[in-house]
Amino acid sequence: MDTTITLGLALSILVHAAATIWWASRITGKVERLEHDVDKMERNQADIYGSLSEIKQAIARLDERNEAQFKLMQSLEKRIK
Repeated sequence: MDTTITLGLALSILVHAAATIWWASRITGKVERLEHDVDKMERNQADIYGSLSEIKQAIARLDERNEAQFKLMQSLEKRIK
């Protein structure tokens, strides 16, 4: 009876060890995928910040043009009056 319990216990420990190794490998795979996703998001964020900088510059140029046109319009209105 002692050998049966010992074999059963040994088999149970082996099954648990195999399950633990399988679980750990799945976790490792998920962590690697998440790290890859974070790297990709960081690259995308850098691209977005670069685009925002270009957009800010374009808005500043448009604002300058708008101001110049407004001054021109005021000058023309004064001439008309």
